[in-house]
Amino acid sequence: MPDTAILETLAAATYVSLTTFRKNGDAVATPVWIARDANRLYVITEADSGKVKRLRNNPSVLLAPCDVRGRKTGEAFGGTATILEGERVAEVRHLMAGKYKLTYRVMLLGDRVRHRRSRSNRVGLEIAVNAVAQ
Repeated sequence: MPDTAILETLAAATYVSLTTFRKNGDAVATPVWIARDANRLYVITEADSGKVKRLRNNPSVLLAPCDVRGRKTGEAFGGTATILEGERVAEVRHLMAGKYKLTYRVMLLGDRVRHRRSRSNRVGLEIAVNAVAQ
């Protein structure tokens, strides 16, 4: 079980740098919003995003608090991500709305108008964090 302080640190950040890995091992970091429920962290993203494609090949991730541009503001921790689909995405959506409130709802509306995408194009990521800094 991960250290509660690590989960609290990552969950308290507005943005977290989520690093996924290409097949050749190259790291790709993306700033994301993150929410916590019990001993897991959650991210919501587009089903066809690069990070989801990379996670299908390698579920290992690194997480570090960061700013909106992805500049890390704290130490990174390893973890393992699981892709959630179907009804589980609604649970992740609820967690995000609880943390980011109106900002999350406005972002979703803007995304749907801009890309003409429905909610069904999203997946959740459930991340189990290791207690070891990377």
